[in-house]
Amino acid sequence: PQDIFYQCFAFLPLRLAVAGMKEVTRTWKITAGIAHADRHFKDAWLVMVAVGWARGAGGGLISNFEQLVRGVWKPETNELLKMSYPVKVTLIGAVLFTLQHSQYLPIARHNLMFLYTIFLVVSKVRMMLT
Repeated sequence: PQDIFYQCFAFLPLRLAVAGMKEVTRTWKITAGIAHADRHFKDAWLVMVAVGWARGAGGGLISNFEQLVRGVWKPETNELLKMSYPVKVTLIGAVLFTLQHSQYLPIARHNLMFLYTIFLVVSKVRMMLT
């Protein structure tokens, strides 16, 4: 369909801006998940990483558990065995933000968020352009 909505989002600069905004929200979701897990489970690193990872990766990670609950789990579509790039990057971010939240990574939270977000946006835009 060549309607106006499609033509707007087929315009490359707009697609790049929307993709960049999505990566910014991914950073906020990871940090919110870690803070949420820390409120309920103090100093439980694995829980903090798992919740931050699940919040940031979203459907790419949760779909495995959803398939298992429904009874249609297929090992060949397991995201944990063949991780996509967003799931890998979200896991790295969840580990970094958990270490920073536990004060084992000597960097301010806003600086880490800024650097991680810039890394995500630049890598996403670079992948879209190549």
